[in-house]
Amino acid sequence: MRRYILRSLDILEKVFKEHEFSDEAMRGRPLADMTAKITLGVLENNIKIEKIINSLVERKPQNTVFILLKIGVYCLIWLDNVPKYAIVSECVEAVKSRGKAASAGFVNAILKKVASGEYPKNFAPNEELSLPKWFFDRVKAEYPEFAQDIFSNRGDEREHIRVNARYSSDKVKSRLKNAGEEFEESPVGGLFVKMSDTVKDMFREGNITFQSPSSILAVNAIGLGAGDSVLDLCAAPGGKSVLAAEKAKEVLACDVNPKRVRLVDSYIKRMGAKNVSSMLWDATVYNPKWKAAFDVVIVDAPCSCFGTYKKHPDVFLSRGEEDIAALKKLQMSILTQAVKYVKTQGRLLFSTCTMFFDENGSNAEFVEQLGLKHIPLTLPAVKAVADGRGTQIMPTDGFDGFYLALFERSK
Repeated sequence: MRRYILRSLDILEKVFKEHEFSDEAMRGRPLADMTAKITLGVLENNIKIEKIINSLVERKPQNTVFILLKIGVYCLIWLDNVPKYAIVSECVEAVKSRGKAASAGFVNAILKKVASGEYPKNFAPNEELSLPKWFFDRVKAEYPEFAQDIFSNRGDEREHIRVNARYSSDKVKSRLKNAGEEFEESPVGGLFVKMSDTVKDMFREGNITFQSPSSILAVNAIGLGAGDSVLDLCAAPGGKSVLAAEKAKEVLACDVNPKRVRLVDSYIKRMGAKNVSSMLWDATVYNPKWKAAFDVVIVDAPCSCFGTYKKHPDVFLSRGEEDIAALKKLQMSILTQAVKYVKTQGRLLFSTCTMFFDENGSNAEFVEQLGLKHIPLTLPAVKAVADGRGTQIMPTDGFDGFYLALFERSK
């Protein structure tokens, strides 16, 4: 048990202390299922866990000790297959092994209280769900008919995969069946699967990729043709660009950060996409060479990412309600340039992976003010709300909270 605790501590220190996203902190590490369970469990229940700890201490402990207490509290309350005495003992030994022997007695005392149930259990509704109060209240205000479903649906622990067009869906299913692994087809043509060696092998081979059903839905909604030229202005990590390339003639994938462009290049190489090129470009800057040059422009705009909170619960550590206004302005700046690159009769897709009007419907209205005409979307059976210009997909049933709006330049 101790090795799982220590490995989880390594990852969570990068998240809490170095402000690294959890998927980045976990990437490239051979993680045991228990390590992943503990790490994500702490992040998913962070607000509730912090309230429990704060009720038992006079002042907040130092970072490493605080994080280790979070791990201990999670294991004691949410793991039912490990003896409580073992969890307390292993957390005490873990804090010693990290050079914090002076805190061992403190950790032991706090975790023993939790093990005995000696902590307040009167949580506010948002605390019970471990959601910031502002987020909880805003979801209820903007989506009253879906709020209960959003909150009660805690997400799908499975991964969603898409089969590379140069491979075969039947082969993927056959490999999964032969390995004794279960899968479920999704409404967008992909598969929900559990992470396994078979899945990892197919990913490394470029036969599949991990891509959310909402992201796939966004590209499918464009209605790409075989002769289309596509500009993807905010392309990293490359999923939409490569999927678009399977349907279109050519794709130019851009991003503002060299590291993110390298992610795109890696994605292109692994998937063997021959008709995608990458470019370092700031989408807020006008490029006169691109004026009316593309059949399709994709703006999967930088956003708060709150629609992905079920897969990425640490989003609340890096983003707050105060960030929404600044992100809205950034999106407007990108869209101002993006509309100039659309050919007559060409299309622009505006999408985000967030949930609130200020970043979504408000900027869809802005695109119309810039001269493009809204095109109604036809989507498969997903839980969604149309606002007259775009469609908000709800974060339920394996989908991320995603906003899609499609436009056309008529002249």
